[in-house]
Amino acid sequence: MDFDWFAQQLPGWREWVMLRQAHALEHATVWVLNEMQAQTVSTSRWDDGNLGGLATDRGFYLYGTVEVPQLNRAARCALRRLQQGDWQLALHPRCGTNTLVSLVVAASLTLGTSVLLPRSPLAQLVGMGTALTLATQLAPELGSWTQQHLTTEIPFNLQVARVFPTVDLWGRTAHFVQVEWCDSARLKFAS
Repeated sequence: MDFDWFAQQLPGWREWVMLRQAHALEHATVWVLNEMQAQTVSTSRWDDGNLGGLATDRGFYLYGTVEVPQLNRAARCALRRLQQGDWQLALHPRCGTNTLVSLVVAASLTLGTSVLLPRSPLAQLVGMGTALTLATQLAPELGSWTQQHLTTEIPFNLQVARVFPTVDLWGRTAHFVQVEWCDSARLKFAS
């Protein structure tokens, strides 16, 4: 049984997979653009913080100063590198997933201590401080785990269709990297 058969059986499954794969490609493209900007390709990851993105099931928006040909090259290079096993490119420390996980962990632990500890102001203050400290220790690893297992997936079923400047839903200028689904039989991995 192959994935294409499975994707046809569950409505919305292909879109969910494409969203996760586009999210991974977005992260990888940001890493590659930063490497191109630094003019070094190394095992250490460098990020100047000037690029950001938003994934959809049709591709991803990229915000920041970049030219279309440069983005096109970077997206195709990122896809090739992901497909060839450079899977760490799919994870990014500035991902919104990390922020969301941090907020959920902090809120959960703070609420939990508030409910479980005595109502005295000192106990509540110490409990909340401890909860927030614990949250800052747990959140980075939980965020990375969440990216790796829930919000990104290696894009084995995608190809870059086109890259073009656009305006997003909120009126901000951006570039859109459009991707399309490739059936398993049509996939060709770059060597």
